Amino acid sequence: MALDSGSIVQHPNIWFEDGNVVLVAKSTGFRVHRGVLARHSDVFRDMFLVPQPANGEMLQDCPVIRLADDNPDEVAAVLNILYDQRGYWYHLQVPLTTIAAALRVGTKYAFDAIREEALRRISVCYPKDLAYLHVCKPDDEDTACSASWGNTDCIAIFHLARQLGLDDIIPAALYKCA
Repeated sequence: MALDSGSIVQHPNIWFEDGNVVLVAKSTGFRVHRGVLARHSDVFRDMFLVPQPANGEMLQDCPVIRLADDNPDEVAAVLNILYDQRGYWYHLQVPLTTIAAALRVGTKYAFDAIREEALRRISVCYPKDLAYLHVCKPDDEDTACSASWGNTDCIAIFHLARQLGLDDIIPAALYKCA
């Protein structure tokens, strides 16, 4: 079933003309490459192994995969990392919103390398061993944490850790909230 392209808004940066699959988060479409997704995500690799129905949704001759309940901004953040890992992670300071997206979407779709890098970065500022809390300071440009991470972010990080079962981060997040 061909879709009306008007019902899907193309993401301005993540719409590759040579892409062969369209991911849709809410009404935002991302035309990307099956091979790239399958290479980095066990979930997508397994999904692509299953034959698709002949009457499945199509947009510009590409199959459409609807990402239920996913935030388009978070999907975009992960796809930006996926397509430009070295450039994206090269920056020492990555915003908390990007780290959170990498953890949420990376966990849900098994983008293991992206998830592990995000977890490594958040663990610098929220370590398992509270003796290492001094390593990250909000204004320290030489850490994996972003200078924009403020004291109020500890609440968001606590909720993120609870949501994703990142129990090692919880004590440091609670400590920083005190």
